[in-house]
Amino acid sequence: MVAAFLGIPLALMIFFVVLKYVPGYNHDGITAASFGAALGICAWYACRGVDILLDRKKDNPPPFFGSLALEDAYSEAKARLVEMHVGPFFMALKHDEPDAGRLVFSLMFSEMLGGFLSPPTEARRHMMLELFIEAVPESEQKPIYEQFAGKNITGISELVGRSKITQKWHVDSPLVRSKANEVIKETAYELKRAVGIPLPEKIESKLAALRPPNWALAILAMTTVGVMLEAESVQRKELEARTKIHTEFEDTSPEESILPWQQPRQGNKPRASSSSNNAEFQQPQRQQNQPSYPTQYYRPQPRNLHLERPQSVEEQPVEAAPGPEAQPGVSPPQVDPLESIRMRFRQGINERGEQ
Repeated sequence: MVAAFLGIPLALMIFFVVLKYVPGYNHDGITAASFGAALGICAWYACRGVDILLDRKKDNPPPFFGSLALEDAYSEAKARLVEMHVGPFFMALKHDEPDAGRLVFSLMFSEMLGGFLSPPTEARRHMMLELFIEAVPESEQKPIYEQFAGKNITGISELVGRSKITQKWHVDSPLVRSKANEVIKETAYELKRAVGIPLPEKIESKLAALRPPNWALAILAMTTVGVMLEAESVQRKELEARTKIHTEFEDTSPEESILPWQQPRQGNKPRASSSSNNAEFQQPQRQQNQPSYPTQYYRPQPRNLHLERPQSVEEQPVEAAPGPEAQPGVSPPQVDPLESIRMRFRQGINERGEQ
């Protein structure tokens, strides 16, 4: 499983990484490609070695103790294993040595592989079990619950180990060993029940047929991790792009624009007025420091049309002549040359009315 689902992707990744980052010492890059292929093959064999070590551990499980005596444990284990089968293939008894406490069983069955893009392939499995059953002296007998720590099994606390059972498997299962590992696990469970360990009976779920195989779950897990990593990479790239654009906008000044129509608009200059009231409503000059955003995002300031409406001459208040201490920059009041004519005309109308 490790070689199939981790070794092959790891070998391909190493090959492409070496091919991309290690410079070739000739014009066509054959040296770099050969070096990457060699590293990938070594990585695959390392993962295959992990599979071999795990399989050896399953083929030689640690011994366990049963509560039955030697004769009873021997006969019960023999009867239980003869009834075990994988489909129509039953486990056959090859050697029976009661004096030595040795039993040898053989199991041969076939398994169908593939079938997605091509016809399924029949694979033959050969398994052999050597079972050794020994009597445990009373001085060496130990409580059975010690080897089942953490499991709540009813009635196991009063039992002691009177017989010792050792298993040794020899498995020939090319390509995959998933079904052979299931047979090893099921055989150990049946042996423990046969020698007096009160394990609960397994109840197969009605929905067990809907469960996909382990290799399909492994592929689903790896693809899910790949999708999550890809989504995280896309989000990180978008964030970097936004940060880069924001930094460029902050570092760009309007004076750096090239096109004429991209130049910033000039602020309205303050209009001179003869009164102090109009001077208070004059628009302030634009600050010397221009904003740091680009010119294409320039937004003009709103204009107050009411304040910019020209006033008539009559509405302008008359102010006294400025003294010598007048503030610089304030223009003197303008004299209307028609004001004297208007005054004489008004006086003439008033005199005729009185007469």
